[in-house]
Amino acid sequence: MSTDINGPDDEDVTPPVNISLSLGESGDVWVARDKDTGVASQGQTREAALENLDEAVAGYHGAGESP
Repeated sequence: MSTDINGPDDEDVTPPVNISLSLGESGDVWVARDKDTGVASQGQTREAALENLDEAVAGYHGAGESP
C-alpha cells in the first residue's frame, strides 16, 4: 500500500487514515473509502484501490494533477 502521495515539491497532504476496504458487489474490484472525507476509489487489487484512494484524497485536498 502506498501512502506516499507527496512529490518533492508538493504541499504536505495527510494521506487517508480512517478507511474501509471491501470487495465490490461484482466481486471483481476492490473499493477503498476514506471515512473522513467520503472519497472512494477502486482497483483490480487491494493495493491498486489503496493507491488510487491516496491519489483521490490528495486531489480532494487540492494536491495532485488535473485529470
